[in-house]
Amino acid sequence: MFNDLGIYGTPGQVKRKEPYNPTKAMRAMEDFTRKVGGYAFLYADIFMTEDEFNQMFDLTLYNNVREKYHCNDAFPKLYDKVKPEIDVITIGEKYGQEN
Repeated sequence: MFNDLGIYGTPGQVKRKEPYNPTKAMRAMEDFTRKVGGYAFLYADIFMTEDEFNQMFDLTLYNNVREKYHCNDAFPKLYDKVKPEIDVITIGEKYGQEN
């Protein structure tokens, strides 16, 4: 399964003035995708930790090439290139309303 999910509009909970935590909702979708052996597309924001990212993607060959050609100190890891610039998990836990 490949997860290329684009969601637009206002969630029903928000329209009904009910609690809604978008970070929790997105992390649940990413968790489901990992559990069924799927993959998220990496052009949009991800809400995975680095460990969760490594569970989704087998980076064995990628890491071998990085080590062989001495890239570890020269270039960021794939996760560091695709993760959000801000800590969305901490922000979601602090400010997101439970749903």
